[in-house]
Amino acid sequence: MGPGAIGLMMNPIRSNQIFPASSLCTTVGGTMFTGLFTDANEKGNDISGGGFSNVFSMPKYQMETIAGYLNTTANLPDRKYYNTSGRAYPDVSAMSDDFWIIINRLLMNVAGTSAACPTVAGMVSL
Repeated sequence: MGPGAIGLMMNPIRSNQIFPASSLCTTVGGTMFTGLFTDANEKGNDISGGGFSNVFSMPKYQMETIAGYLNTTANLPDRKYYNTSGRAYPDVSAMSDDFWIIINRLLMNVAGTSAACPTVAGMVSL
């Protein structure tokens, strides 16, 4: 499931990530290229969600990586706005912008985690 498809509700006190943030579900985020006609730089897609669960605690396999990210990344929001002890998501990400598909023999351009999720599922199934 893509967190971008689930949505994000904000309140003035703390961000509230909506399900799925359970460690029983693999969450898929979306990425995009930052330059036109180049794949040199990739970043999280602006329409993809993510964050920390306010319901599920962080599993042990995330603790070291997330601690490193929080301690070395510049310009993060104030920690009072998110739960650093909650499960972090997404788990993986795939291209989700300027994604070309064929439906009924028509070439279409789509975007979002609805494009990234089937891509990840296809790779895992191999």
